[in-house]
Amino acid sequence: MTIVYLIAQHISHGGMERVLSLKANYLVQHGYSVHIVTYLKSEGTPFFYYDPAIRFHHLNFISEKGKKDKQEFLDRLSVVLDEIKPDIVISTGMRIMHSVSTLKDGSKKILEMHFSRYRRKYKRAKLEKYGLGRAILRWYYNKRYQEVKNFDKMVVLSQDDFRSWSLHDLPNLTVIPNPLSFEPFEKSPLVAKRVIAIGRLAYAKAFEVLIEIWSKLEQQYPNWKLSIYGKGEKEKLINKTIKAFKQENRVEILPPVVDIRKEILNSSVLAMSLRYEAFGLVLIEAMGCGVPPVAFDCKSGPRDILTDGTDGFLVEFGNKEEFALKLSLLMADQELRQKMGEAAFERSKDFTLDKVMPYWTELFDQLVPCHS
Repeated sequence: MTIVYLIAQHISHGGMERVLSLKANYLVQHGYSVHIVTYLKSEGTPFFYYDPAIRFHHLNFISEKGKKDKQEFLDRLSVVLDEIKPDIVISTGMRIMHSVSTLKDGSKKILEMHFSRYRRKYKRAKLEKYGLGRAILRWYYNKRYQEVKNFDKMVVLSQDDFRSWSLHDLPNLTVIPNPLSFEPFEKSPLVAKRVIAIGRLAYAKAFEVLIEIWSKLEQQYPNWKLSIYGKGEKEKLINKTIKAFKQENRVEILPPVVDIRKEILNSSVLAMSLRYEAFGLVLIEAMGCGVPPVAFDCKSGPRDILTDGTDGFLVEFGNKEEFALKLSLLMADQELRQKMGEAAFERSKDFTLDKVMPYWTELFDQLVPCHS
């Protein structure tokens, strides 16, 4: 069976690119022919490893310009698909790629939604304050729902997102979580006086909020360090926040690393100060190293993974005092860290590649039964 993935670009360090590399590598190793089509022009070495058997095709757009590029995108893509003749095309990422569902090339089309539906609550909150704005939003969402219905299947990452989308009569909807990027076999000793946070330095991750929370623990835990791994558009704000709360000696901003597992194993607690999340890949990676997490109970990923008080702490969304308290409980009590870390390690096994990828291969066989 031949599978095509559409993505904006594949060389970045983001979670979407990490997951794509994992799934594509798994599929080629299990006899699938896998092609990755990138929308944007991208140069350089990919951050993550891709099996040499994977074929890449680049449409080489400079940026997304919406309707202006839509027909050109479809024209260029049609040429590529005519050459590949795929059985299934999976669209990820940028909105313009969703128009692939209109192509009549004979392949089945899947929309893989890597972004929480709830992020639009933040991006478009101002419009909801006005009658005209609400009317615009209704028009926008109705158009979006019709667009989604054109796909043979839409895959979301969490039950929370599934319930939200299900309110809009979408019979093609299903849930498949992201897979863990490694087999859980080694656990952190949980002795390092280090809390780790991982992710793009972006609004959704709310690292500036985490730094404020961290400052509340300075007197109690002066020798502990918060290590944040990531880069992004909010780096200046985060550094400004570090200085504002005088945390220069207790917080470090480090670039993304390929082997994040090594850094997690050298940590004792994971902190996730999210505003919203589609799933929580970092969460299962920390749990796969036996590191207990503290996470805001945001929409829509963490609650699908964590059981509060068992394999980590889910904190009422936005409650900074409670978040600081739960961090403090784990930092103060190594026995509690060990107990929760062990439960987290066991829970992570539900997200290994061998557990998650059969959901995808079964879906492929349902859509293209002649290959099953």
